Amino acid sequence: MDIYIGRQPIYDAQLELIGYELLFRSGQDNQAIINNPNAATSDVIVNACLEIGLNKLVGARLAYINITRDFIVRHEELLLPKNNVVLEVLEDIECDDEVLKGLKSLKDKGHTIALDDYVLSDKNRRFLDYADIIKLDIRDYDEKALTQIVKLLKPHKALILAEKIEDKHEYEFCAKLGIDQFQGYFLSKPQIIQGKKIPNNKLNLLRLLASLQNPEVSISEQEKIISHDVALSYGLLRYINSPAFNLIKTIESIRQAIMLLGHQNVKKWATILSLGKLNECPTPLLLMSMIRARMCELIAEELNYQQKDACFTAGLFSSLDAIMNTDMEEILLHLPLSQKITLALLAQEGDIGAILKFSIAWEEDRWTNEQVPDIDKTRMQELYLDAIEFGESTLSELSQAA
Repeated sequence: MDIYIGRQPIYDAQLELIGYELLFRSGQDNQAIINNPNAATSDVIVNACLEIGLNKLVGARLAYINITRDFIVRHEELLLPKNNVVLEVLEDIECDDEVLKGLKSLKDKGHTIALDDYVLSDKNRRFLDYADIIKLDIRDYDEKALTQIVKLLKPHKALILAEKIEDKHEYEFCAKLGIDQFQGYFLSKPQIIQGKKIPNNKLNLLRLLASLQNPEVSISEQEKIISHDVALSYGLLRYINSPAFNLIKTIESIRQAIMLLGHQNVKKWATILSLGKLNECPTPLLLMSMIRARMCELIAEELNYQQKDACFTAGLFSSLDAIMNTDMEEILLHLPLSQKITLALLAQEGDIGAILKFSIAWEEDRWTNEQVPDIDKTRMQELYLDAIEFGESTLSELSQAA
């Protein structure tokens, strides 16, 4: 499923690129057919933050995103980062008490507010109290009127952005007025960024995996995450009450399971069970991921590498692109993994990446003793048999829990 977003650069007074306005686009033709402004805003936010990723779209620069009245009033639903997103108040939004209350709350929470296509009037003057940036469409002004409005707005200490600059003369005139930021076809036309939409069932899975991988998650939070997923709760309780544990007493709560297994083991098993929920995932691919995860963990143990849990995670996620039929770079935008695991998954680099590379080399019959001089071939065979047994037994447990 292809998705599109428009991206138009914004420059400062030194013509340094400082950010991009992110625009709704319905296809590759650089057109915006908007029937529902709220839906268009939602699409931009979801596509920018969840599907394509803000990091890929703007990097460390600012993202300017239009928001509608509903998003201002119901800002609890506006899950946008505050450090690099500018919220643009659309020009047709009425300046009433409800909207002003919403803007005040957004400002109090640390959001940056811009007024889009602002034309000063008695009706919207109160918007200036909350504005960090004021965008002026220079097509609405002749040179005399533009000079006057800039002079009137300067005392408010908000930055002024001139948009729709179409030639060198317009840019130079705006620069002489002391305008702070610039946008328009003369500087750069909008570009279309195309991405792939992750289906909802897979996106929900990634959100679940992201929650489980959060290094700061507490036992109570872990219990809450698992408990909110019926299939995951059932699978975990089914697993811990299996003959493999030989428990005298049946475990009946997620908290009991967490306390018995331990935080790291619960994360490991809940992650495996989550991947098992992908019904369309080919069994051999899932099995290979589990074998590789265990193999990475065992190699880490043999080498006395302390982060064996991270090695397990890297091995388990190393086939996530094939499982989800999505680029690994796309997937990692949604998973808060450590830099070491991310580097391992993207380039098989670093300590964890080296262990992952050793495991893949063994399963593809490309391993040589020079790669891992501290483990001989006989021991590698023993480790691999252990990993296969782990993968087979885990897959069996998964199928029973399904």
